[in-house]
Order: sequence, then C-alpha cells, then structure tokens
Amino acid sequence: GPNATDDDWETRTTVTSVNLTQLLAAMQMGQPAPMGAFVTQAATGAQVTGAIIIRMGDNGRKYALIGGSNFIGDYAGNTPFLNLYSEKAQLFDADVSITTPYKTLEGSTLHRRDMNALPMTYPDGQGGTMTGFAIAGGVFQNGFFIWRNPLSYRDGDKNVTDELFFEQRMNQYEAGALSFYSETDDENRQVLFGGISESRWENDMFVSDPVVPWVTDITQIRVQGGMYLDETVIGNTPLPTTNAHTVIAEGIPTYPNGQINLDAMPANEVLIARLPGGLRAAEPAGTPMTFASGDVYEIYATYGVRGDINRDGVVNGSDLAELLANWGSTATVPDLQFDGVINGADLATLLALWGNDTPG
Repeated sequence: GPNATDDDWETRTTVTSVNLTQLLAAMQMGQPAPMGAFVTQAATGAQVTGAIIIRMGDNGRKYALIGGSNFIGDYAGNTPFLNLYSEKAQLFDADVSITTPYKTLEGSTLHRRDMNALPMTYPDGQGGTMTGFAIAGGVFQNGFFIWRNPLSYRDGDKNVTDELFFEQRMNQYEAGALSFYSETDDENRQVLFGGISESRWENDMFVSDPVVPWVTDITQIRVQGGMYLDETVIGNTPLPTTNAHTVIAEGIPTYPNGQINLDAMPANEVLIARLPGGLRAAEPAGTPMTFASGDVYEIYATYGVRGDINRDGVVNGSDLAELLANWGSTATVPDLQFDGVINGADLATLLALWGNDTPG
C-alpha cells in the first residue's frame, strides 16, 4: 500500500485480523464495516508480498507463510524500485501467536514468490503419516528463469527438501490450486489450474517456451509414498488465470490441513470448489491482454468411475449391495447425489449408471 508520505508504495510490517462474523452482519444490513472488526498488529516477518500462506498440521491450526518479497516502489517500473526476496518459510501456530513464527526455514531455493504451495501428507517412516507442504515451482531465479524443482517440507524437518529428481514443466506461477490425499494409496495429488507456465503442452508433450506464456492447461502432479511420480495435463480452464485462490465447497470431505480426502469422495461428479476473481488473460499467449476478473468458476470432479461405490472399476451388484447397506445414512461415498442422505435418488442414479466402467 501507499507509504506514510503517500508518494510511493511499500510492503507493510503488519498483520490484520478480521472478525468475519461482524463484517458479514454489517454487509447483510447494508452498513459500513465496524472499525472494531479489524485489529492490526506489528509483525516484522509479515513484510512480504507475493507470499503464499497455507494451512498445515494435524489440528489445522498451524500455518506456513512461504516466500515472497519486500517490494518498495512502483511495480509498473515507472520509478526505481527494490524487490528483496525473503528466502524464507515462516511457520506459525495460531494457538500461540499469529505474529511470531515458532520456526523459520531459510535458503536460496526459497528465493520464490507468486508460487503454488499446497498442504501435503507424507509417510512418517513408522507406518503412519505426518503433514507438511510442497512448493510447486515458482518465480524467479537468476533473473527471469522459472523454478522447475519443487520443494517439500515434513513437519519437524530442519529445512525444506529440494526435489532434484523431478522437474515441474507447467503452471509454476500462482494460480488456482487444490491438494488431494488418498490414505488408501498413500498418494497426494496437486492440481494446478493454468496460469503462467515455463512450458506449453503441444502434440502430447511439454515444450519449453522462454516467453513464459499464459496457459489454460490444468495439470496434476502425483506424489506417492513421498516420491514424485509424474505430471500430466488433465483439462483446461476457459481462460488463463493467475493470482486466484480456490475455495473448497461446503460438505466436501477434507483433512484438518485442508487437503481433500479422496477416499471419502462421493462416487459421482460433484462440485468440489470455486475459483473467484484473480487476473485473466484474453487468450493463451506470451503477452496477451490481461484484466482483473469478477468471474467465479465452479470446479467439478469425479474420482474414479461414476456410480462405482466400492471402487472396483465397474458399477454392478456389489455397488448396489453397499448402497442398500448404507440406506438412510449420511455416509459420503454411496451418496451419489451428495445431498447428505442415501435414499431413492441415489438408487435411481446407480441404476442409470449400471455397467459403467469409464473413469470420469
């Protein structure tokens, strides 16, 4: 925001807490937001812009403030500016302090801003799991070069781990993102919704592009047992989008760290999240016309085969038996209508999908 003399721009050293209950009540009554709904505290570590904050920890009360820079001056470059990267990830426990980190991770590989960072679940080496996060790509290293190597952190590690044996080829710049976890498969899935990319997807292959174009490709990165497996293109957004954050839909099964629980997903297509606002580009291109967007995209997903309640790859009598065994309950997976109860509507959907063995 503007500095004290209102003649330049600066990155603030404060954290502002917002009482959402008071704010919502004022909005619904058409009244100005009460000043008491906002409490600002000094926090030197918060002097970063372009950073990402994510939830982590089994109780959902731990957070990581990752990367970013202390930017001073005009971003348009009309006047001289300073852009000092923090090269840090600061970990906070909201039950202790939202202004003082309990741990700070540092290093040159954290020289990143406007990246995609996501909560993750990792093996703990003793047959269980632990939470942490992954930093998927990011900008910029050595001038205008894109970071290809993700970083990972497991709660309790001394620092982040550079995943040197895996290269992320697309969607390194901050865009809509979702993180999924399957306990059954011990698999994390990071889904990134387009944005600005080091590569293009062309003729079924990744093609490096030094222009760093805006793209619409939706990519998925799979991490199984803590090991990076692959990166694939799974769809497209209507327009290239950056600097927007996904909001998970009500009722979607999630873990305390905010990951979507794949094992508890209904066996049908459901609304899983919304993607509001952000920056849009008029088309996929290197230097397209861009604009601030007031659109809200809805994101739907199907995990596996529609109607396949027992996840064996086909809709048949076994699925019918499981649906009937859960009749009248609120179990998630057999709830094909995702309306909170298993009843005749779910039975009708199952019968309409009978014999289906096609994923998606």
